[in-house]
This record gives sequence, structure tokens and C-alpha cells, in this order.
Amino acid sequence: MLFIRIGQNPEINWGHAQGIAGFWHFIRREEFGSFFLLSNPVLKFGFDNFFKHSYFFLKELTLGFGLILPAVTLAGLLFWRKLFLDRIGILIILCFLVIIAVQLMLLSTIDPTDKDSSFQIAKFYLLSFVFFILIAARAITFLSQKFFKNELYPGLLLGFLVLIFLFANFRVNNFSGNYFSQNVVLDAMEQLPPNSIAITVHHVFYFGGLYEQKINGKFADIKLLYFPNEKNRDNEFYQPDLFSRPPDQQFMDAVQK
Repeated sequence: MLFIRIGQNPEINWGHAQGIAGFWHFIRREEFGSFFLLSNPVLKFGFDNFFKHSYFFLKELTLGFGLILPAVTLAGLLFWRKLFLDRIGILIILCFLVIIAVQLMLLSTIDPTDKDSSFQIAKFYLLSFVFFILIAARAITFLSQKFFKNELYPGLLLGFLVLIFLFANFRVNNFSGNYFSQNVVLDAMEQLPPNSIAITVHHVFYFGGLYEQKINGKFADIKLLYFPNEKNRDNEFYQPDLFSRPPDQQFMDAVQK
């Protein structure tokens, strides 16, 4: 359903779904947040970023799974290669490698070491992590059958380690309060008196203001006017329906003066 809705080009595209109703909005892509890295003229691909992302990916993969799971998977790949030479194993590994290559190439327009960046880079690796877990599951199953007569004991041990890692890191990985762009929009809109006309030169404010009006029911008495400059027009390409009206040239000239 989600991939079908992705092709429907909804007007609102922010991505802060919460609760059951928010989940339903997410499935129907009423609040599905995304951005287009390669289409953004500000972001440029760089091989230095590619190598940085490669290191960052390996670090997230290793630390994110508590060192133990990557080590077990690597041992399975090195010493029991036959385990992964069947069609299913080859398919899973190829999917893992292809997804990594595509992700790292797309993300190489962003410097993952930039401390001022608002991007949560690790979340883009989640899809490849799914295939890594499938690879790890095959390795763990094989090792359990080889070294343990009863697979229950290694399963309980692994589950115990997962619980320890979860309770040790769940606060560190809490990104529920990160609303970078939305906070900027709310801060600007809340300072306006009733029946104001908000003139903005940036697509984030215009798009975010429409989101708050249509989805959250706020600022209904404020009229939004988008007065773009030459560098902040990428959302016109992503969501052309919102910017399809012809500009009022007389008004634009007056504002410019």
C-alpha cells in the first residue's frame, strides 16, 4: 500500500505520524516524510563523503548490533561458506550488497560527520539492516545446530543479550523529540498576530505552514504567500500542485521594491 501511495503525489508530505491514527495516515501517505538527495541543487556528490559513509555504515552496523551479532555472522561467512551458497543465501547477500551500494551513493551528497546537520543518517541504513538480520539468522541457526544439541539454549542466550543491549541503549537512540523543520515553522507562525499575511521566501516555511493548517488545524486565519528566491525552489519540483498557480507579478514587484 505504501509504495502505491508513494506514486499518488499527496500535497502534504512531512512525516510526524503518532499513534494509531498517525499510523493510518502514514500507510495512506498523508504524512509520509521524504526528501530527494540527488535532486537538491545544494547537495553535491563527493567521493570523500562516500568513504565517510562507508566507515559510518560499518560503525553503525557493528555497534548497532552489539558487536556479537556481526562477529557471529562474519564467522559463518568465513568458515561455513556452504551455508550461504544456496539460492536463498545468494539472493539475500546480493540484496544486501546492492542496497548498501545504492544507499551509500545516494547519501554521499551529505557529510555524515557534520555536527550541524539535521539529518539522522543512521535511519537510512534500516533497510540494509533488515537483510543483514536475515543473513545473521542463517549463521546463528547453523552454529546452533553444529555446536548445541538443543537450540533452545543458544536462543535464550541470544535473547538475553538482546535485552541487555536494548535496556542499555534505548535512551541513546531516542529521536522522538527531533522536529527540526517543524519547530522552525511553529516558532515563526506563533509570533504572528491574528489575520496576518505571512510572506516567506523559503519553501520550508510555506510548505510547513500549509501542513500545520491542513493537518494540524492551526493558523487558519493566517494567509500564506510564497515569494521564492532563486535558490529555494526545490519543493516546487517535488510538489508542483502546491506551486502551480501563476505568480502575481505586480505583487512580486511591490514586495521586491
